[in-house]
Amino acid sequence: MRPDVRIAELLQKIQPATEPKRLAIPTMEGLILIDPANIIYLKSDGPYSHFYFADGKHLLTSKTLKEAEESLPQQQFFRIHNSYLVNMQYVQKYLRGEGGEVVLSNGTQLPVSRHRKAEFLSILEKI
Repeated sequence: MRPDVRIAELLQKIQPATEPKRLAIPTMEGLILIDPANIIYLKSDGPYSHFYFADGKHLLTSKTLKEAEESLPQQQFFRIHNSYLVNMQYVQKYLRGEGGEVVLSNGTQLPVSRHRKAEFLSILEKI
C-alpha cells in the first residue's frame, strides 16, 4: 500500500466522527427523541432495553442492547457487561472484585464483566 494512501486512512480514523445530537428511540406510541448525554445507563432485557436517565426517568424500548450500543457515541458509552452499557460521564467509582463493580452518579451499582475489566480500567485511567 502506498504511504500517502495509508496516511489518509489513518487520518480518517483519528478524526472524530460526527455523532447524532439526538437519538430516536422506538416506543409503543411512536418515537421519542433523546439527547444521549442524558442517558446514565442501559440494561438488556432480552429483545428489549431499559434506558435510565439523569432525571430519574426510565424508558423501555424494543431495541436490543446491541442496537442501542451501535447508535450511541462510542467514545461516551462502554459495554461493561453483556447486560449493561454505561455512559462514562456518570461513572463515579470502581469497586474492585473479580470483575468489579461501577457506582454511577445516581447510586446504582452495576457489575463489570471480568472479560471487560482490563479495557474498562484502561479507559477510566484516560478520563
